[in-house]
Amino acid sequence: MKYFTDDLSEVWPGLDSEQTRKVARWLARAEGIIDARFPDLSGRVDRNEISRAVVGGVVEEMIGRALAADDRDGIRSEQLPEWQVEYDTGVGLGQGSTLYLTTDEYALLAPRSSGVRIGSMRMARSYEVHDPTP
Repeated sequence: MKYFTDDLSEVWPGLDSEQTRKVARWLARAEGIIDARFPDLSGRVDRNEISRAVVGGVVEEMIGRALAADDRDGIRSEQLPEWQVEYDTGVGLGQGSTLYLTTDEYALLAPRSSGVRIGSMRMARSYEVHDPTP
């Protein structure tokens, strides 16, 4: 299902033709990743249990992270004057992927839990403190 429906040039202005093709490919892959992780998501969107705009926003964030990493050539940090460069080896739940869901995005897209919820229980102390004075 197509979740991201905005115009690429409005969301990411200044993309050249090569970047536009790359982003279009990433969009299809990101939506495929989301559909694979949440097979019932399109039905939930149709039933208005989750907004298409919310899912589209998650796709936009995934592509934004991929574009930022691509612009930096995979460099995560840089230090001066010693000139130390650190490359990103992968992040997210699928470490090493260009496109990934953060834990917040995963929780946002996951279906609401139904059934009995377990609350907090008061546990007895393992020790008791008594005042020894009468």
